Amino acid sequence: MAITISNSDLNYEDKEEWKYNVIIINYILYLNETDFWNLINKRLGFPTSVNEIKRVRDTSDIEYWTIAHLTDELFLQLAKTKEIIIYNGKKISLYKYYNQALRMWKWIPISKPKAIFVVYVSDLTPRIYCELKILDKHTAQYVLKESVKRIFENIDFKFYHEHIENNLEVVVED
Repeated sequence: MAITISNSDLNYEDKEEWKYNVIIINYILYLNETDFWNLINKRLGFPTSVNEIKRVRDTSDIEYWTIAHLTDELFLQLAKTKEIIIYNGKKISLYKYYNQALRMWKWIPISKPKAIFVVYVSDLTPRIYCELKILDKHTAQYVLKESVKRIFENIDFKFYHEHIENNLEVVVED
C-alpha cells in the first residue's frame, strides 16, 4: 500500500516536499496497531505513560466551589459592578445593581406577578457564569436570589424581609 509520486508537473521544491510526505505516510501506514495508536495519542495530546495518566486523573489541584462560596462570589461581583450614566451633561458612576434595587424598591411589594431583578451575563466573570450554568434550575435560582438578597439587605434589612423577599424573582439575561 505504498504511495508513489506520479505527477510530473511539480517543480523541484514540491517534489522534495511531496517525497517527504510520502515517506511519512508510508511509515504511518506500516505501523503496527499499538504504535499507530501511541502516535495518534501523542499527536492529540492524550496521556500515554502511566505517570501522565495518573497526573490527568489526579483531581487534587481542581478547585471546587460550594453553593455558599458561589453565592459570596456572585454577590461581590454584583456589588462592585459600576455603570456610567450621563446626567445633565455630567458623567456619573453608579453601582449598577444597587441602583436597580433602589429603582425597583417601592414597586416590588405591590407588583403582580413577581418583580424581576435582571442580572446581565456580561457583568459576570466566566467562572461564575459557568458555575451557575452547571447548577440545576432551582439551585441556580437560589444562588441568584441569595446574592441579590444581600444587596437589598444592605439597603434596608427589615423592609426587604417584610415586603420584598417573597415577591422577587432573579433572572440572568444576555
